[in-house]
Formats: sequence, C-alpha cells, structure tokens
Amino acid sequence: MFGKKRAEKKKAAEAAAAPIEAPKKDDKQKGLEKGKEKDGKGKKHKEDKKHKADKKNKDDNSMKNKDDEKNKGDKKHKDDKKHKDDKKHKDDKKHKDRKGKDKDKNKNKKADPKIKEQVKQIIKKLKDNTAAGRKDKVDTVGVATALEELAGVANKGHKEAAVRSIPEVVDVMRNNAFASDVEVQSQCCHVFWALAYMDVDRVFTKGVDKVIALIKITMNKHKTSNIVLRNAFGALGNLAVNNASNKIAILAKDGAAFIWKTIIDKSKISNTGKDDISTAVLEAGLGVLKNLANQTEGPAMDDKTKKEKDGKNDKDGKKEKEKDFKPSIVVPVAHVGEIVKMMENNPANAQIQCYCSGLLQNLSATGDGSFAKKSETDGKLAIQAAMFTHSDDKDVQREGIGALGNLIAKSKDPGNFSDCVESVMGAMKKHKGDVGLQAFGCSVLLSLAGIDRRRQESIVAAGGIETVLLAMRSNESDAVCQCNASGALMNLACGSDDNKAAIVKASAVSSVVEAMHQFPKDLGVQKQACGLLANLAMSTEDIRAKMKMEGAIEALKAARKKHKNDELIKELTGTAMSLFTDEIFDDDDDDDDDDDAGKKKKIEGKKKESKRESKKESKKDSKKDSKKKDRKKESKKDKKKESKKEPKKESKKKDKKEKDRKKH
Repeated sequence: MFGKKRAEKKKAAEAAAAPIEAPKKDDKQKGLEKGKEKDGKGKKHKEDKKHKADKKNKDDNSMKNKDDEKNKGDKKHKDDKKHKDDKKHKDDKKHKDRKGKDKDKNKNKKADPKIKEQVKQIIKKLKDNTAAGRKDKVDTVGVATALEELAGVANKGHKEAAVRSIPEVVDVMRNNAFASDVEVQSQCCHVFWALAYMDVDRVFTKGVDKVIALIKITMNKHKTSNIVLRNAFGALGNLAVNNASNKIAILAKDGAAFIWKTIIDKSKISNTGKDDISTAVLEAGLGVLKNLANQTEGPAMDDKTKKEKDGKNDKDGKKEKEKDFKPSIVVPVAHVGEIVKMMENNPANAQIQCYCSGLLQNLSATGDGSFAKKSETDGKLAIQAAMFTHSDDKDVQREGIGALGNLIAKSKDPGNFSDCVESVMGAMKKHKGDVGLQAFGCSVLLSLAGIDRRRQESIVAAGGIETVLLAMRSNESDAVCQCNASGALMNLACGSDDNKAAIVKASAVSSVVEAMHQFPKDLGVQKQACGLLANLAMSTEDIRAKMKMEGAIEALKAARKKHKNDELIKELTGTAMSLFTDEIFDDDDDDDDDDDAGKKKKIEGKKKESKRESKKESKKDSKKDSKKKDRKKESKKDKKKESKKEPKKESKKKDKKEKDRKKH
C-alpha cells in the first residue's frame, strides 16, 4: 500500500519584493512641508486622482504542506522544509504578463534626440551650479526645477537617457551649497527613486553604495521633512529589490531602526487622518521594510548572463556576497503587534493593508517560526479583514494569500486556518490573470487539503477542483503554479474515490500530463504530478482506462526515464504502473537501454581511438617518406658534384701529360 511521502520543493517563488514607481509631479510642488500637497505617497505605482497607489507587484512564493494519516493506502503530500522564497515573478513593468493582459504602459523607450538634448541641458545646468560652489552664486530654484524635469523624463520611460545624469545628481547632493535645501535634496531622492525602478545593476553600474549613503545622510539631516523622507524611502525601497549588497548598505548603521522609528511616528499622525503626507511617508517606509525582509537572491539568469555578470564582478573586484538576512535585523519579533495595529487603524487604506500583509508574509517565511507564531492569531484576523474589505484589489489579495500560506506552513495547528478557504478561493476566481495570486492560492489549498478528510470535503464542496484546474489552464507556462496545483489535486485525491472520480471527470489528467510535458526537467512538477497519477490509479478500472486514454502511462514512463536516479519518482511511477493490468514498467528495460547506451559509447570510443592511432601512424609514415625524399635529394646532389669534379681532374691530367710530352 502507498504511504505518505515527502515531496521535494521544486523552485522557490519570490517573496514580495517589487520596485516602487516614483510618483509623477505637478509643475510646481507647493505646501508639501505643510502637508497640503497630496501628490505621490511613496506608492508602488503612479498616483491616481485621489493620489492612491496602484501597486504592481508580481511575486510568487512556494508554500509548505503538512502530513496526514495514511488513508486507504493513498499517497499524501508532505513538505516539512522551511518555506523559503522561490521563483521570481517580477513587477509587470519589468516582465510582461505571460498572457499579455497587463502590458507595460511605461516601457523603457529608445532615446529620442529631443530627450537626449533635454537631458544634456539639464546636466549642463547641474554642472554649472555645482561648479559655482558658493550658496550665494547658485540657482537653487533652477536646480530643483531641473531635477524635477529629470525625474519626469525617467518616469516617462526615457530612463536610458536619464541614467547619464547620475554623477551630476550625486555631486549636487554632496555640494555644501545645496545640503540644507529641502527642495533640492528631495528632488535628488526623487530622481534616484525613478531611476531605481528599472534594473538596478544596469542603472547603477558603480557607486551605488555612495548613493545609498547620501540618501541616508539626507534622511537624517531632514528627518522632519515629509517630502524628503517619502522620496528617500521610495529610492531605498527600489534599491533593496533582490540585491543583497544594497540591503546590507541600507541596514548598516541602524538603517532599519531609523526607518522603523519614522514609521511608528508617522503612523501616530496618520491615525488622526489629518495629514496625508505623513500617510505617504508611512506607506513608503513600509514598502522599504517589506523589500528588505524579502529573502530572494535575485532574478533567475541564464548561464551566459550569469557568466558575464560573474566575470564583470570578478574583474571589478566587487563580487556580490550572498547573505541570508535574519528577519529580526529588519523588524524585531516584538514589533509584529505594531504592524497588525497599523492594519487595524487604517482599514480603508489599501496600500497600507497590502504592504503590511507583504511584510508579515516575508517575515514569516523564514526563521524559527517566532514571527509566524507571534502573528498567527491577530495577524490572521487582520489579513482576512483586509482581504474582505479590499476584495477588488488584486495586490491586497495576493499579499494576503501569501501571508496566510506562510502562517499555515509554520503553524502547529494548520486546521485553525480552515475558515480561509472561502476567501482564498474567492480571490482566485475573481483575479484569474494574476499568476502569483493563483500560485499562492493553489499552495494554500494544497496545505489545507493535506490535513484531513473533512478539509478535503469542504474544499471540494466549495468548487476547489474546478478552481485549481482553472489556475492550471490559465497559467500553463508557470512551473510554480503547475507544481502547486498538481500537489493540491494530489491531496484532494487522497483517500476519496468520489474526489478521484470528480478530478478525472474534470479532465484533470490531461492538464497534469500537459504540465509534465511542459516541464520535463522540473522535479517539483514531476513529483507532484506522479503523486496525483498514482493516487488516481488506486481506483476503479474505468478511471484507469480514462487515464490511459489521456496519456498518463506515457507521462509516467517519461518521468521515470528522465529522473531515473530519483527514488521518490521511481516509487511513484512503479506503484502507478503496477495498477494497470496490461502495462508493466520493467526496470530491466531501463537497464538494457543503459547497457545499449554504454555499448554504443564504448564502440564510439574505440572508433575514436582507432582514428587517433591511424592519424598518428599516417603522420609517422609521412615523416619517414619525407626523410627518404630528403636523403634521395642529398644523394643526387652529391652525385652531381662528383660528376662535375671528374671532368676537371681528367683535363688536368691531360694537360700534365701534354706538358711532359713537350718537354721530352
């Protein structure tokens, strides 16, 4: 009979760390220090008319699954490994949605000649003013306007042109003539906020540590200025996205403590509802902490890109060190209650709900479970309340489901989260196009379905099978979603013939087989899919016949052949194949194939060796022939020389004889 097994984690999904787009400014920014201006509040995306952000954050996270008792010999999923961040689902700004739904409207554009000239004039203005050096000789208003213009260029998608201005912006920040000017310093941070929205490594090829240090100095010098703090937090939040060395620089010298203290101070003012700019600072600060708490190492790179990057880093002598961040460095465990309190005090603010949920998600993803334990009760209720209030906001839904998944994974009693099924499935049905949300949702259902039969029945009754299959079919190119969905169906099929029949009737086998063909090298997808097929095979002959028609046997054989060294896949495929009466998976066939392959390799090796030897012999023969030819040539030369010498000797002899004859 089939007992419970552990399925290895396949790929990790990236925790919530996404770039924050700098807000676009009006022509003149007035009254911000007095809290009258509501433009841009440190949000992830552009401001709407009410200056509320539209965060675009695509992230994905893999969830852990819990064991259940053996039931009718079927296999259950278990994943007791730590819930870490996996596959990168970047912001739509950087990576377009696979289905092409959320296309990037602010795509990085080719440098227009007019834009180039505009940036050139801005750089000249900045250079002229920094060269003046003295406060009475510089045009602070003109510099602030030029910087605002530059941020606007970057925000419109002309970042490549704006990147050339980085050295001049750094010089302005460092110049004593502008050190005390709030408007100039805030606009410098605004420029870095906008530029860091694109790939940080491409924009800040060198000197990023200097930029971070200058931003932190500016924050400390102008800590009473809301506009400086908002723009500075926005820049740091983007610089912290999946970059270990930048996180270290931001956290250095009590960086996190300063950010946290500022957030607490602003949250007290924000609670009164009288100061919108303080709320903007609070939102931007939470965004920084959320990205700092993210554990991912960065975007996946192909081998060529990785070699180029490693080579460049080695050449510069600045190879980035990977570091595992402890959540306590960012936010102490004791302050989890403060995060929950911010959510309770700002129920209508979708941005705060989203960032707080994402922060709880990232903090709970790693460590010894102390964060998850601290936020399990109050945090769960606050997250559910946020999801209920902002059901139309896909970002709140995604971050909320991700946080619930991490809390379930760390919980000693995951059954306490059974009441989350409806809210999770409701979000999955409402936001079909969000890949990260669908992957998170499937992972939560996978975990809950692995608890016991009662949870399975409640999920199936609520339409769980159809919801999971819809997620699979809507995101066929996403391995994490396919892996989690297959695992959820595997657990739902465990121990229930009715569930198995429902899964097969919904044509789930063909979807799973397609996923196995789509990701043949992906261990996570193959293991979860093989587990599902093995569970389904432990049913009636009619179900097995339908499975066979939909290509289950070929998929099982392909998985076994591709991953022949994996013991779990061997066991799963072997058990499944043994249940088909007319199909027996013979391991000897594999061995024969291996033997044949070995023989072919040996024959090919011998052929290569014989070719090498023949080449060597031919070279030797050619050398011998060349030596013989040289000898022949030398002998001919010698003969010619001798033949030339002989007539001369004879003529001399004749001359002597003639002389002698004359004498006589």
